[in-house]
Amino acid sequence: MQQNDWKQILKTVIAAAFVAITCVIISKPVQAEEIPGVMTVDLVLFAGQSNMAGTGGNARLAPAVPNGCGYEFLPAADPSGLHSLVEPFGKMESGYLADPSSLRKGTLVSSFVNSYYAATGVPVVAVSAVRGATDSAYWASPQAKSDLLYRYTLAKSYLTSNHITLRRSFAVWLQGESDAIEGTTGTQYQTNVTSAFGPLFASGLERVYVITPGHPKGNAAMFDPIINAQVELCAKDARFTLASTALRSMSDAYLSDDIHYGQTALNMVGQAAGGVAAVN
Repeated sequence: MQQNDWKQILKTVIAAAFVAITCVIISKPVQAEEIPGVMTVDLVLFAGQSNMAGTGGNARLAPAVPNGCGYEFLPAADPSGLHSLVEPFGKMESGYLADPSSLRKGTLVSSFVNSYYAATGVPVVAVSAVRGATDSAYWASPQAKSDLLYRYTLAKSYLTSNHITLRRSFAVWLQGESDAIEGTTGTQYQTNVTSAFGPLFASGLERVYVITPGHPKGNAAMFDPIINAQVELCAKDARFTLASTALRSMSDAYLSDDIHYGQTALNMVGQAAGGVAAVN
């Protein structure tokens, strides 16, 4: 083995040890007074349809997020403090952009946060904004845009008022299945999504990382028109970045039903997207 190989192995071991030492797992909610006095975080809004909500997931198969590496902020259910990020992420949230807790079974968020933290060393404050079976026109509607903006701005306000430094703020978007089923044109889809996030961009949101949807069971190409529109949007608008297209190439074996992906797929996609968001 070459000397450079040993150096790379040593770096990897040191990085892993750093994560293990700085992140100690606890299960209780974390309130502001329990957070270190000097803290820098990245704010991430996880938005989209049922595959972002984790309807097909399984929390028992999701990786644990060590405390200190990721937190959840609940704008509607409990805006008084941060909570340790546990799966199913978003299960306790409520409001307009919140699926019922019975549909929140396990998400890609924990894998995303672990991957992101391993690359950046910066804790994530995660906010949920999901509603199953919704098309892009729904997300561009005044009520959805208002709720999305409310969740984002309230989280930022909480961090500021508790003297927590915000390094970055961005969204992760997994949506498009309903648009493909309805036959929404690519142009209209791009217009709707840009409109949905417009108020957030105006309020300081840095970027939207797009995870493209996969396919329903037995029809590998059904969602392709919307996926192509998403890829095109990311190519022409610097505010949108392609985070993962992995679901598109996964076999039906990764689906837990006709349209929802299981935890194995969600873990893989979350890990990949977290890595992209960390460096782009």
